Amino acid sequence: MTAVTLLEAIASYRPTVEAGDLVVESDPPPGLLARLEILHTGVRAILSGRKWQGGAYSTGDRPAIVDLDPAKPIPPGVTLLRVKGDSRWDRVPAGARVGAPELFSRPRKPESNGPVEAPAVWDATAAIGVMYAADQLVDRLGVSGSDPAIQIAADRVVDAYRACDLDTVRHAAGAFEDEAQRVAGRRV
Repeated sequence: MTAVTLLEAIASYRPTVEAGDLVVESDPPPGLLARLEILHTGVRAILSGRKWQGGAYSTGDRPAIVDLDPAKPIPPGVTLLRVKGDSRWDRVPAGARVGAPELFSRPRKPESNGPVEAPAVWDATAAIGVMYAADQLVDRLGVSGSDPAIQIAADRVVDAYRACDLDTVRHAAGAFEDEAQRVAGRRV
């Protein structure tokens, strides 16, 4: 998911920029809200027509500033985000790359300058099959789709599908299945 696809996903919540802050008319679901907490500067940059910037520390105590493309994931090494002209930086949360890997580019191997692994080619049929299998497990376990933990896990699967990232759909569906098992065990 990128700032562009996130903005598309939250469009019905009517995001705007007021006095330099991102404001939504109503709260998006938890899965989108969690991503908005990370990408809010990118969404704000798009809405305000300003550049989105990232900061990466390589040496020294001042970050190297790079212009970011809101249509692409956050590059490796970027730990600070802002809209050009902001007086302060927002730090990328410590667990963000693990909790929401679809928001970040994969690091490259130093010896080959190639990606760590080639991402799976987008295959909507395969993604739907993965989601269907996860949904079938929930039905077999008799877990309610209205359980808040299940809804959060399902939001992550939907977000991954919207981002057209098959690896992330598989990962999110696996986490969804784990959560369904946990909720089913909690009821027994």
